[in-house]
Amino acid sequence: MRIVVLLTLTIVLVASADMTSNDISAKNPEFSFDEFMQEKNKDVEKKAERLNRNFERMLQLVNILGQVDNFLSERVKLLLRKLALLAEDDDYYNRKKKS
Repeated sequence: MRIVVLLTLTIVLVASADMTSNDISAKNPEFSFDEFMQEKNKDVEKKAERLNRNFERMLQLVNILGQVDNFLSERVKLLLRKLALLAEDDDYYNRKKKS
């Protein structure tokens, strides 16, 4: 039983592999393999363009986020320096007061 199925599948595969695009077009005049491939290539090009555009947007977003990160880092550093100066002044004032 399995051998019969395997033989049948093999025959179908060999027969279909022998068919060319011209054979398909001749049997079905509405189907054009060349047109099909052109449409497929256009779809691939559109997908590639869309992917490229999205990648560029992601790079722009990463660039903007990097700039925001640098800005916030600098602001936090300045704030910490000011807090440190205030703490030193407070310590100095407390030492003077105790003396």
